[in-house]
Amino acid sequence: MSLNLPPIRPINTLGGGLGGGLRPTGGSFNGIRPLNNLGPAPSPGVAHPGVTRPVSNTTRSAFDNIDVEEIGKGRLLVEGAYHKELGTKRYSGLKGQLMKLKIAGKYTVTKNLSMGNIKQIHGLIADRLKNKLVGSQTSISRQDRLAILKESRKLVKTAGSKFTWEDRKDLEKVVNNMRQQYKDRLFHRGEDSDK
Repeated sequence: MSLNLPPIRPINTLGGGLGGGLRPTGGSFNGIRPLNNLGPAPSPGVAHPGVTRPVSNTTRSAFDNIDVEEIGKGRLLVEGAYHKELGTKRYSGLKGQLMKLKIAGKYTVTKNLSMGNIKQIHGLIADRLKNKLVGSQTSISRQDRLAILKESRKLVKTAGSKFTWEDRKDLEKVVNNMRQQYKDRLFHRGEDSDK
């Protein structure tokens, strides 16, 4: 038993629709809808056929905005300023980098950080960075990281403190990010390795 169906050939879609499809060459089928009505538009991360644009799967967090080159260590530690002041570069030093972090994530990841929290985070990190030698290989060692987190835990548990567990998580992300950047710079990894 054979059915009398018309042959099917591929369709060439030039500019209308999302790619090819199949439609009968002759006859009429009531169950087939036209190909120009393919449904909703693709998501922004999906490129249309014939359009070449980079699709990046890596998303940058606000914590990636911290630049350890601007901070320094030991006697070369740059304190900077929280706001633009006369004679200072914008976002220079540890204070400036923390403000850059706060501004970059003010609607998302760092919206819970107040100015007092930023000052407390600065105090915890700066105490460790000041004690480093200028020529030391690590700026924030594993022991420094653990000591910073231990002090932050005490700060959270202190009665009347406005430093919360969420602020401590943000501090941990800052310290981990700075530590990773120092490691990448030490081993010449990352964006500069391509040059």
